[in-house]
Amino acid sequence: MKYIMMLGLFFGLFTLQAQENSEKVSFESFLSPGQLFSFENKSVRFIKVVSDSRCPKDVTCIWAGEAKVLISISENGKEIEEKIISIRDANNLILNFEDSEMLYSLNAIELYPYPTSKHKIEDSEYCLKIQFSKE
Repeated sequence: MKYIMMLGLFFGLFTLQAQENSEKVSFESFLSPGQLFSFENKSVRFIKVVSDSRCPKDVTCIWAGEAKVLISISENGKEIEEKIISIRDANNLILNFEDSEMLYSLNAIELYPYPTSKHKIEDSEYCLKIQFSKE
């Protein structure tokens, strides 16, 4: 019985140590069109809203609609790719970087402002909320 308890304690400590080493670091940022978010040697630029068919909050719709935005991904100041992402789901993982031992993730969280039927949103009014994390 004593050996079983010691073995359980050993595995418990090993599990705690493994969890400490896999720490996740997260950042959030709000970007206006043209604005850049930099982290380490990488950057994300919110270029523009490609389309916004989200159902206005003061209207009843059959379909919720979606918004699509164009972002640019750069590394060491050199553009890697441009990507159109859909803002449908707040937890929609859209991009992974693999850089040596780190795994980078970028989520498009929300696009502001949310449309209303009484106001047409100008391109300059948009703001993209993103969450960046590395593990």
